Amino acid sequence: MEDRLAINVMACKNCGERKGLIQAEYNVYHVRCMNCGAETKRYMTQILAIQKWNLGEVSVPRPKETPSIQPLPIEQEQSDRKFIDLTLCQMYEQLGTDVPGNHGDVVDFVYDDVINTRDLAEDYTDEDVRIGFRRFIESVSEE
Repeated sequence: MEDRLAINVMACKNCGERKGLIQAEYNVYHVRCMNCGAETKRYMTQILAIQKWNLGEVSVPRPKETPSIQPLPIEQEQSDRKFIDLTLCQMYEQLGTDVPGNHGDVVDFVYDDVINTRDLAEDYTDEDVRIGFRRFIESVSEE
């Protein structure tokens, strides 16, 4: 009986695949596309679930948004580099040292570190710059 019902399941209205699967959970049934995840609501009978599927009464899951790393506008990059530059200069002053000769390399390294490791939803702070500076020191000492 179940094989005969499975033949009546039409292709998914969302993606066109013929991967509809009748699932039973707690004595209720629904049809779900194994390709795109579209599914019917839960119904008391298999026949009703299949009829709703064939009519296209399905809910389609929203696609997961993946954050994409967009290049920063030039003005933003210059502003970020200036912030990192000033924060590093404050750190040198707190340490009682002069600005090193390779300060530009340090700023470049810390900028890349901060931009690549920060959470996209949050802005970075001077603590992130300190961590980036520590990583620079560690990378230099490993060489």
